[in-house]
Amino acid sequence: MQFQTVDRVPNYEIGLWKRTAERWHNEGLPSGVDWREYFELGGSPHAHIADVPNIDMIPPFEEKVIEETDRYIVSIGKDGIKSKNLKTSNEEFMPQWLEYPVINRQDFRKLKQRYEAETLGRYPLPELWQKKVKA
Repeated sequence: MQFQTVDRVPNYEIGLWKRTAERWHNEGLPSGVDWREYFELGGSPHAHIADVPNIDMIPPFEEKVIEETDRYIVSIGKDGIKSKNLKTSNEEFMPQWLEYPVINRQDFRKLKQRYEAETLGRYPLPELWQKKVKA
């Protein structure tokens, strides 16, 4: 962060899908080896101050189910995105995004209001912030 030469770029991976891990092991990743260490992503614990500031939309969109079958659910999430999600619990998957809340400039102007910096709840109260900083 000081624009100096580094030995590696920080990289934080959230997780690994089970099917991906199985494939990597089949392709030569040694059994019992942590993949973060194997790929030299750094094994040190990561610390962060969660949700400061709150970068979510305020207010969020109303979550609602549009369609449901025995295989999938089409819904609108708190981010306003309409998506199709498989219901099966034994497979990992990515949702299929069907529609976004911004289609034109008018939609953008309305959505932009949900990101106002002065919105109550965007930043923690000073006393809560001090507790987070100390932690």
